[in-house]
Amino acid sequence: MSQHGLGTEQTYSSTNLFLTILGILSVAVPVGVAWRFTAAAGAPAGILVMGLILVTLILLLSRVAVSLGPDAIGIELGPIGWRVLEIPYEQVEAVEVIRASPAKWNGWRTGLFWPLSNGIIVRSGEAVLIKRSGGEVVVVTVDRASQAVNTIRERAGLA
Repeated sequence: MSQHGLGTEQTYSSTNLFLTILGILSVAVPVGVAWRFTAAAGAPAGILVMGLILVTLILLLSRVAVSLGPDAIGIELGPIGWRVLEIPYEQVEAVEVIRASPAKWNGWRTGLFWPLSNGIIVRSGEAVLIKRSGGEVVVVTVDRASQAVNTIRERAGLA
C-alpha cells in the first residue's frame, strides 16, 4: 500500500508477472522483426504499428490498482496508473472480498465494456467486489483486498 499526499489516498495493486515479462519481450520481438522487414523487404509499416498496439495492451493488463481517494475509488491499469473507472463513495452500496479467477470471469480480461458486470481479473486470488447503486458490480483482483474493503466501507459509511 502506498500513500500519497497527506495520507488521504491509498493504493492497492496487483501485478501479473507473466504479462509484465511478456510485455517487455514483446517490445523487442515485434519491433525488431517489423523494423527488419520494413527496412529490408519494404513491408508495410502496419506490422510495426500492430506490434506496438499489442505491446500497449499487454502492458496495460500487467498491473491493476485500486486507489482510494478522499471522495472516490479509482481503478487504474498499467505501470503508469491509467485511470479507467472512478466510483464515488456515495454510489457504493456494498463491498466484499471474494476469490476470483480468470476461469470464472471468462479469462483474463478487462470487462469494463459489459453492462452490470465489470471485472479486471489479472490473476487468481483475492479480489474486491463493489456493488454500485443501480445494480452494477465491479470486481478487481488486488493484493491485501481485505484492507481495501475495510477502507472502502469506512469511507463509504458502510462500516
